[in-house]
Amino acid sequence: MSNAYKGWLRYDGMGQLLTDSLGNGVAVCDGNARGYIYLSQRLGTKSVWGRSNSHAWSFTKLADVAAWYKTDLLSGEFLAPGKNGEGNLSVGGNFKARHYRWFEFGKEQYDRWLLHYPSVWVEVSAPEAVLATNTAYQLSDYVSSFGSIFHRDLTKDSIRITVDKVNEKGEVLQANVNNFPVSGNSKDLAAGYYRVTYTIADQGKTNSAHLTLRVTGQAAEPKGFQDKSSSSGGSMGVENRLGLWNGSGEKWYQNGIYINNGGSITYNVEGQNYKYLTFDFGIKKSVRDNVDWGVNGKVAVRVEVTTPRGVELLYQGSDLGWKTKYESVFVKLPADARSVTIQSLDKGHGNGHAGIGGLTFFRDAGDV
Repeated sequence: MSNAYKGWLRYDGMGQLLTDSLGNGVAVCDGNARGYIYLSQRLGTKSVWGRSNSHAWSFTKLADVAAWYKTDLLSGEFLAPGKNGEGNLSVGGNFKARHYRWFEFGKEQYDRWLLHYPSVWVEVSAPEAVLATNTAYQLSDYVSSFGSIFHRDLTKDSIRITVDKVNEKGEVLQANVNNFPVSGNSKDLAAGYYRVTYTIADQGKTNSAHLTLRVTGQAAEPKGFQDKSSSSGGSMGVENRLGLWNGSGEKWYQNGIYINNGGSITYNVEGQNYKYLTFDFGIKKSVRDNVDWGVNGKVAVRVEVTTPRGVELLYQGSDLGWKTKYESVFVKLPADARSVTIQSLDKGHGNGHAGIGGLTFFRDAGDV
């Protein structure tokens, strides 16, 4: 099938749809991968979606073989994923080596960001989120990615949103809370836990994602650089209109924080009764815009807390590259937390200056 499909398809133009590859025989990488996935699935072979910020391909799993194989007909490469996590494939033609990356299967960031099976997908920015009282919200804003191998023009209006009231364990207390608005102000909502389900369908294929939403019933406290108790690792400070990449464009923050390579920022929280901390993290736009060294930058975030027991790791993030979508971080704080430190880990061979947007601490009334 691979050879027949490759012989049929011509790489040209701007075709990125299934109809371009299978209908017209002319497509670029996106249409190429969509057509291959569709044909593989019709033949009963599991095939899944893989892409970077600038290229698309697929992975295929044969019934009698344990490994998944990268299938990129544009490069003529068929290989199993590397065992060491991440690798590069040097190829000729129009693509640079950084376009070809694969990851060890089972890693959370791979399952969440790169692989989609079956043929449609919808993803949320984080499995948990929190709303404080008097917070304006839009439930569709928690959707980070959605689409189909059949069409590119699906909109957020294609996603069905349903909400169930649940307890802290996730057990349903009231199914389908009809008076829960898709957008509005959280002061109109009862404090408690909600499970938000996002469902998308196309060509008879359906997929869904879930978000656990906590409404605290108390006000939130945004923090800026000026609120820190200490910092380390060189230059850092405030960047007005900090930009982080959201997958298709910039998300802007009016009072962002930037941290240079390997730096950290600490907040004293002892006696403040904070229960949650949220923020967005990634390589900031002003770094990404420098194509000489910004494209090679790579960072990861680490969140640690000090308690009477010592230093505890709360969260270790994924490696984020030149145009990897920013990471939405949600951590629960111990009741006896004394300080919280956010560190930007330098993971690349270029400039790894990171940005933090929307850093907010939350208290919680404890209502369910």
